[in-house]
Amino acid sequence: MSLCDGSFYNDYDEVLASEQTYVRTSDHCCMPPGLQELRLEDTGVKWNVVHLKVGHMPFINMPKELAEQRINSAEGSMKL
Repeated sequence: MSLCDGSFYNDYDEVLASEQTYVRTSDHCCMPPGLQELRLEDTGVKWNVVHLKVGHMPFINMPKELAEQRINSAEGSMKL
């Protein structure tokens, strides 16, 4: 698999057809929740939206909570 030969993107449509997880950051000053919602709607992807009361960098300010959400999302996808 390589970015150069395009094989990295062969399954891109299949990935987009599956449910994706989005972490909505409610205290994000540059992209408020309403704008985040509009951007998600424009994608046409089925989103599992999780909410964290944090700004732009949940991986810095709430690493444990973010990790828990990501693990829960991954476990949920594996059940499908």
